Amino acid sequence: MTRAAEETIGFVNKKNQDWFDENDGTISLLIEAKRLTRLILENQPTAENKRTHKQAVADCQRGIREVQNTWWQRKAADIQNYADQRDLRRFYAATKEVFGPTRSSVGGLKDVDGATTITDSEGILSRWKSHFENLLNDQANTPNDLIRMTPQYPVRHWMSLPPSIQDFDKP
Repeated sequence: MTRAAEETIGFVNKKNQDWFDENDGTISLLIEAKRLTRLILENQPTAENKRTHKQAVADCQRGIREVQNTWWQRKAADIQNYADQRDLRRFYAATKEVFGPTRSSVGGLKDVDGATTITDSEGILSRWKSHFENLLNDQANTPNDLIRMTPQYPVRHWMSLPPSIQDFDKP
């Protein structure tokens, strides 16, 4: 089923850039160093290995933060350079690369019959209102014999009493 979906629909291509895509090699090295110290710590749990692992975790976090900050600073400088040069085409293209395309939040909604598409805001709200009214106020069609066949247990009045001290002292 997955293969059929992949062949029919395919995959969504990302339209925005992420800082970690361009720095995959650097990040992989940092994570690998942290992973190695973790393996050493698991195999030989000594205080020295624990300190080494803790330092590797801190170095990994610091290194990844530095890579991310460097990437954002470089992108900001590029975008600022495009703005200073009044190159609006590259400015908006670079902004769109970083933040991704904007999505329209207003889409069509099918009517009850499924043939008509509603696009105006009032019509969409009205359609959602009628949908949830039908969904939540639907009458249950439970057969009477099913209710009669359900076993009835005696009421246990003791369950409504507050707990006593002895109930709390039980192991």
